[in-house]
Amino acid sequence: MQEWNSLYPSTLWQNNSTSGSQLLAEEKAESRLYDLAYRRDYQRQLIVRECGRMGCYHVGFCSKVLRVSDALTQSRSSRRGRRILGAVHQLKEV
Repeated sequence: MQEWNSLYPSTLWQNNSTSGSQLLAEEKAESRLYDLAYRRDYQRQLIVRECGRMGCYHVGFCSKVLRVSDALTQSRSSRRGRRILGAVHQLKEV
């Protein structure tokens, strides 16, 4: 939520299906989320994203969004983003 709000201050995360839809709208057509080869792996994530409520998300999904979502690409290239990815990697290891 914090990353979204820092990147998209005009459309703050509302914790509802509108927010989930906004996140999906930022994905590029060639996103792995839409690639048929990976579609089965990501189908559950797409459904959960449409929910938009952070309570729907589990740690594995949140780490995947932080790692691969087109909507958060800008964030990953920053110093803070690299720290977040390091923390995501640590969580994944746990």
